[in-house]
Amino acid sequence: MQIVIDSCSDLEYNEANDLKINYVPMTLLMNEKEYLDGIEISKDNFYTMLVEQNVFPKTSQPSPQVFIEIFQKAKDNNEDVICLLISSKLSGTIRSAMMAKDIVDYEKIYIIDSLSVSAGIRILLDELLKLKGTSSTLEIVKKLEELKSRITILAGLDTLEYLHKGGRLSKGKLILGSILNMKPVITVENGEVEPIGKAIGITRAFDSIKKYIKNNPIDYNYNVYFGYTMNKERMLSLKSKLEIEGNEIHVGTAIGTHVGPNCYAIFYIKEQV
Repeated sequence: MQIVIDSCSDLEYNEANDLKINYVPMTLLMNEKEYLDGIEISKDNFYTMLVEQNVFPKTSQPSPQVFIEIFQKAKDNNEDVICLLISSKLSGTIRSAMMAKDIVDYEKIYIIDSLSVSAGIRILLDELLKLKGTSSTLEIVKKLEELKSRITILAGLDTLEYLHKGGRLSKGKLILGSILNMKPVITVENGEVEPIGKAIGITRAFDSIKKYIKNNPIDYNYNVYFGYTMNKERMLSLKSKLEIEGNEIHVGTAIGTHVGPNCYAIFYIKEQV
């Protein structure tokens, strides 16, 4: 079986190679120069440039050709393929993969719209790797399709500035939020970014996340992840506040572009109702 993920999973390129996973990078445009996400620019360098050079990067999805090469090789070897990709509502990556599947004309390619980002995808990948070798490809695909609706992402933002730069917030709201020291808390529902509250100060933002988790409990049969963009201390403070253990992940360029350098987050599977 061939596994394909994109760089929005925030799996490190070297880690993907070690796991023999096909890594498909997004393209990052910054200072009129293009970089292959996770390959030609590190996360640390990206955030340094984001803050010090005061630029707003743009990202673009992989071309169908990248997927065609992977799919054709799998077809030649009669291997199944599972593609686990960023939400179709946030990127056109799924569309590129679908086009490639049509061109290669191979039935054993299964493209899963994770409806998620970053460690939300990683949780599904963890489950895929756990089931690989013990379950059939169709059984794995069915499990992942069922599980993805229970992925929960809660992220706190330090500033509204990057949402404003991305055209998702008016200048008036940016100024008001800055004056009031607003700390937005967002989630991803049905593949789209949604606000769940605006707290005044980081302590209240933590309280908002804690309350949400109380109402949507964690299923500890699956991995929990904590993520950060540039400031790891915020993430560690959240872990301490929640008193929850979990893996740590450095959130990459595609998400960091819109949430800024001081974002912190928790990713988990919520208990089944």
